[in-house]
Amino acid sequence: MIRSAKSGGFIAGADVKEFVELKSVEQGVQMVRSAQGVLARIEALPCPSVAIIHGFALGGGLELAMACRYRVGVKSDKFSIGLPK
Repeated sequence: MIRSAKSGGFIAGADVKEFVELKSVEQGVQMVRSAQGVLARIEALPCPSVAIIHGFALGGGLELAMACRYRVGVKSDKFSIGLPK
């Protein structure tokens, strides 16, 4: 079970402020591949996995939720999911 301890929402995704600190394209590619590896391992778990989504799940947060076998959205006016264009 994956659940955020944040009161405002599940996960908003990447902190784009970190992108300006990248020293090279290769470093950016390595960071993305590392994150994709984590998601792939969650998706390949032999046991059921569930994301408990309260509030928002945006960008990488929604990708994490989609890597789980099941997703449960907590009913709220703040519930919102989405991926960037």
